[in-house]
Amino acid sequence: MSLKAFHIFFIFMSIVITLGFAAWVWFGTSEDQKASLSFMGSISGLIGIGLIGYGAHFIRKSRDIII
Repeated sequence: MSLKAFHIFFIFMSIVITLGFAAWVWFGTSEDQKASLSFMGSISGLIGIGLIGYGAHFIRKSRDIII
């Protein structure tokens, strides 16, 4: 596996984990737990959205790299 392919895979898995955690906080916790976890879930969701942008940027910039 090339470094480029590993980087794209790592970005994808990071997106899945961060958005999965955010979805779990918002839809899978009780109201008592949601009060303490809502800030972390929001930050995780924002990081996931940022990673989507970064992944798209990386793929666009690395199209010329053939490895």
